Amino acid sequence: KNPGGDLLTQCPQIATWIAEQVPGKQLVIGGYAYLDSALFVRLAIAMDAIISKVIKTRKNAALGFLCSPTDVFVIPKECYQGMQSEYKNQKPWQKLLKAILPKNMLVKNGQHTAKSDNGEEFYIVDGLAVAQGPNYA
Repeated sequence: KNPGGDLLTQCPQIATWIAEQVPGKQLVIGGYAYLDSALFVRLAIAMDAIISKVIKTRKNAALGFLCSPTDVFVIPKECYQGMQSEYKNQKPWQKLLKAILPKNMLVKNGQHTAKSDNGEEFYIVDGLAVAQGPNYA
């Protein structure tokens, strides 16, 4: 037999195996695999299913997530304000780079806020990198 598992075809088995690891200790799980194009959509769904089962099975499990430049996510107000400040105070080399690159690159990505029904304000980073092509945005 070969070590490993196929995330696309063995979701239940992989989730069960992961949930059984390090009993009695906190388990942190995340989905960090990649495939090109439509296969990535299938892979992301498979990883979500595995993570969901593990978190439901292990009461002390936690989700680890690495934000990438291809995500949209919520950030604390302080981070949002810091982004605004850094954008306003760009270094000369950053301004030069922005001036010579295509207009769809190095765009301001911390530009959105949203309010909930109860008035709470959320600060959103739109990290979709359209310059990378359709697999990323």
